Amino acid sequence: MSGYLISNTFRRVGMFAAVTAVLVACGGAPTPTAAPVATKAPEATKAPEATKAPEATKAPEATKAPEATKAPEATKAPAVDLPGLKPVADRKMYKGQIVLSTNGANPDRGVFQGLVAAYKKVQPDVEVIVEGPPAGVGYPEWLGTQLAAGNIRPDVVSGNYQATYAKYVNLDKYRFQVNPYTSRPWNEDLDWNFFQEKNSRGEKVMIPTEAVHIMWFYNKDIFDKAGVSVPTNWDELAAACVKIEATTKTKCIGANYIWKLNQWILEIYWDQYARDNIDIAKAQPGDYNYDAELDGKFKFDPNDVFMEGKYNKNFSRFNAAIRDGKIKFDTPEMADLVAQLAKVFPKHASDSLFVDATEYSQFLQQQVAIIIDGTWSLGGMTRDMASLTNLTAERAKALGISETVKLQPFKWSTFENPPMVGPLVKYPTVRSIESATGIYLSIVNKTAEQVEMVLDFIMFTTSQPGYQSYVDGALKDKLTPDGYSPSGPIMVFGVKAPEKYQALMDNIKMMGNVENGLFLPQRLSAIESVDKQATNNLKDALEGKITPAEYSKRLQKLWTDNFDEILKKAGLTKEDLDNPGRDPSAK
Repeated sequence: MSGYLISNTFRRVGMFAAVTAVLVACGGAPTPTAAPVATKAPEATKAPEATKAPEATKAPEATKAPEATKAPEATKAPAVDLPGLKPVADRKMYKGQIVLSTNGANPDRGVFQGLVAAYKKVQPDVEVIVEGPPAGVGYPEWLGTQLAAGNIRPDVVSGNYQATYAKYVNLDKYRFQVNPYTSRPWNEDLDWNFFQEKNSRGEKVMIPTEAVHIMWFYNKDIFDKAGVSVPTNWDELAAACVKIEATTKTKCIGANYIWKLNQWILEIYWDQYARDNIDIAKAQPGDYNYDAELDGKFKFDPNDVFMEGKYNKNFSRFNAAIRDGKIKFDTPEMADLVAQLAKVFPKHASDSLFVDATEYSQFLQQQVAIIIDGTWSLGGMTRDMASLTNLTAERAKALGISETVKLQPFKWSTFENPPMVGPLVKYPTVRSIESATGIYLSIVNKTAEQVEMVLDFIMFTTSQPGYQSYVDGALKDKLTPDGYSPSGPIMVFGVKAPEKYQALMDNIKMMGNVENGLFLPQRLSAIESVDKQATNNLKDALEGKITPAEYSKRLQKLWTDNFDEILKKAGLTKEDLDNPGRDPSAK
């Protein structure tokens, strides 16, 4: 996969994965490199380092790939009893070996054991080997080494961690293919639309299995004491903070500048000003990726929060619009956004805002009344609150809380992003960050026969009989006595988590993902020094060191001065921008 825009989005997906990695201990999704710890809640107090490669551990040499799989022989499908499995007598049977090396893949974990055992029942002649990097080696580094080998061993990987690799299978080609394990089109087994990211060629090369939804958690006891209600817009949030701090002497909001304020919040609220950029970047007749059935029927509707599944983006048009000034950042709208953010940040945030990511721990200690966090913390908060008066020494240490501190449980709940209001706010409906977690699945393109067999395994994994086996496998793992705790709503239809965790997810209302549009102001992280400048400029504006208008001018200048390099990182050329009918992948 190539493309600056996509690699940066996948960087954020990796960030979500890093946060949700701590759920592995509680039966959660297999995500970055945290080791499982018994019945731990998510370590939401640690900042996920999604933008950095793992520290200084030398990557192992690429392991040898198995011999190429021979053409499969068709045999009769065995009779198997799995939830949701359709008895298809003429299902194609395969013989061979599949190496599953997704992030978090571990043959000792119950979830993978459950999945492999279930697939063995339906494809007894296929050996699925689960393996990941050796201890001490980070997944992105290890995966890069494997993909650079002359004879690649892994078949199934988490491609978002090596987004520039060009030989992943385009899974969109198989979206409407009938799943042999359910007799339904594949997109009726897995919600294909909740995660829309594609590379700059318009290819969908990674599919996830669970969703992430960002919302605000609040202390109901503190709200009641201060006499404030859940805010319904941004101004009410600022007013509630004033009253909370005046009456309870508690700082209002816990957040961090590493990825919450500088990324999540900025993105969520810029969408209220710039959602119409969709009309500029959508595919037009004659474009290389124009689909008459899809794009020909699409009409921009600002109230449709799930628009991104209904049209194709042409990244050549998007970048041409920035080059030609049709999409700009030195605007009154950008200045207004920053001025609105400054009503709350940093004046009503804890002192740690620009320092660390300890807000989850602060919330448990009732040092702050509100935090912005993700669905992974629903299960974690529930478990922590149940044991708050008797935290283990290990858990207290993980949270950065002294063992001598006496904690008391409190009532808590959540609310959705309060929309910004004002004359320059174009769209009153507010969306969220809704990214992906669970298993990240990409297929390495090898022989046609091997891809066909691996695709069969992926279809099984993302159907009810396969993913339910994965979820149920957690019960066989000593580290997950409470069963599988998802990091967010499971997007494989028909699959259920244990009741107490499923109940938490059933209350989540998906609101649309602002990152799906990719029309975000600070997508500059492909150039680290430029990204740092943009980050520092926003901090200065929020602290009043420069005006919001000055911030907007500086942001535009960063785009203008570095545009050629940004374009290069996106895998695009000037010719692509001048000719949106030209397929960037056909160079």
